[in-house]
Amino acid sequence: MNKTSQVPTREEIMQYNSVPIEVAAKYIGISDKRLRFAMQDERVPFGFVSINYDAKTYSGNAYTYNISPGLLVAYKEGTLPTSSMAGALNILIDAIRDLVKDGKTIPFFEKQEV
Repeated sequence: MNKTSQVPTREEIMQYNSVPIEVAAKYIGISDKRLRFAMQDERVPFGFVSINYDAKTYSGNAYTYNISPGLLVAYKEGTLPTSSMAGALNILIDAIRDLVKDGKTIPFFEKQEV
């Protein structure tokens, strides 16, 4: 992909093994700084961040960003589910609390006779 200010195409994104943060940010229309913070806060479903504790920089830890081209494209196209594991866990916990509050039992958790 050329280094112009042009928005990368789907085909260009799919050529990467891991999309560079600057390219991914341009593709989805946000600043690379905003994307870095979102990834560090685990708020995006198309990649992850690794912290290299041995490589301190002048501003703190050195981060390595891994952005999946397929997941990034799906995110932009609106076909990638965006619920997090934490969100799903909270839904499950709330459902269990409601059952307990109503005096109901959960068959899976009942003591099984041998």
